[in-house]
Amino acid sequence: MTYFSQLRASALKEISTKRIGTAVFTRIVAEVSADHGHLLESATQGVLLAEEFLSKSVTYVFVTGDIEKGQMSAQLDLDGGRTGLITVGILRDRPRLDVLVVGNRGTIQHSPARDALAGRIDEGPLSIDDATTKQRRSDRHAAVRSALEKALANRTRTAVGKRGEG
Repeated sequence: MTYFSQLRASALKEISTKRIGTAVFTRIVAEVSADHGHLLESATQGVLLAEEFLSKSVTYVFVTGDIEKGQMSAQLDLDGGRTGLITVGILRDRPRLDVLVVGNRGTIQHSPARDALAGRIDEGPLSIDDATTKQRRSDRHAAVRSALEKALANRTRTAVGKRGEG
């Protein structure tokens, strides 16, 4: 199991306890690869993770940044008024991964020191998929990635198809 898969499982377990109430917002900030070509995939994985944390589908995305400059952010609107923010940038020094989930009764946060991540994260795109989730999420992945590409190219708020619509 990868570091990201462990983080995902741990966060989902904590969210399921309802200690923070209903999850209504998430922020994910990641710098895990020096390859500009990994930014879009990392952002896509971040959006899919936000959907899992908030138990809702993303309906719209608005993207700022520039892949060639090494940074992009996606503002997410999800069903039920939930929101999220995904920011990915190229790795400049040491890995960075900050995850915040805000509920209506509390928060959970994962924000280790950069030195703590050294050697625990393989350089590459943010990846939370194992064989089971890859199969389940392949169609959703394509819809989210396409919406992110359109939003980035057009600098407009872009609709994302509902789960199951591809």
